[in-house]
Amino acid sequence: MYDSPAEMQLSINASESQVVTVSLRRQAAAGGLENNDAFFEFLQSFHEHNRYLLPNTAGCHSAKEAITTSLMARELFKTNWIKIRSHWRRLHVTTGPISISRICKRIN
Repeated sequence: MYDSPAEMQLSINASESQVVTVSLRRQAAAGGLENNDAFFEFLQSFHEHNRYLLPNTAGCHSAKEAITTSLMARELFKTNWIKIRSHWRRLHVTTGPISISRICKRIN
C-alpha cells in the first residue's frame, strides 16, 4: 500500500501500466476523506487515459463482504472486471475455487 493516493498516482503514471488492480476496502480504510476523494477521482479518470481498473476484494473478511464490495465496484467504476480474493481462513469460511465460484455466481 502506498503512503498516499498522490504517491500511488505518481507510481502508476511512471509505470505506464494499462491495467491496475486496487483494493477498494483497504484504500478506503487507509486515509482520511480528503485522501479518499482524490483517490476515487483518480481511479474514475482511468478510461480517459486508456487504462483499465481491476478492483479486487482484498480486505474483505467474508464471502458476503466480497460480494457486496464486488457489486459496489462494478457500479462505481462501470466494469465487469473484478478480481476475487479469498483470505477468510480465520472465519471458517470455505476458501479456494468452490467459494470463489459461488461468489462469482452471486455477482453475475
